[in-house]
Amino acid sequence: MPADLTGIHIRVLPSKIQERTFELLGARPQIMDLTDAIRMIKAGEIDVFAHCHAQDARMLCRALEDRISKPMRSVMIPGFGEMEQVARKAGAEAFVLCGSGPAMMAVMPADVPHAPVLLAMRDRMASLGMTGEVFDTTPLAEVRDPAIPLPGL
Repeated sequence: MPADLTGIHIRVLPSKIQERTFELLGARPQIMDLTDAIRMIKAGEIDVFAHCHAQDARMLCRALEDRISKPMRSVMIPGFGEMEQVARKAGAEAFVLCGSGPAMMAVMPADVPHAPVLLAMRDRMASLGMTGEVFDTTPLAEVRDPAIPLPGL
């Protein structure tokens, strides 16, 4: 059981399965109607979205961390731990698994130099004999939701 979920309040949609799952993980689920969730997201009142409105890029990076499935999934991906270590050492604020496949993503605010993270990940992949691509991307202003200002990302 992930110890960092113990006592944490987490909002879940009306679902007995979700509610019970988070209870078993030690969290304190709070049922939230979908209509209320949508309204609160638009108003910037829900945790991650509130950080968007507050322009807190570092908190958004931390919010991307998956503390539920990452510990179980990451051990199935060769080199994941080593890649996370070098990315964080080079300046990444978060390191996440993407989707259901073995894609990994280092995340940092725009004011953190990305080149050291990119190079560290490339070097580690090569030393581990891993194949794949390492690339960087920056959010484009024209694809962002103008209702959520994120100058730090």
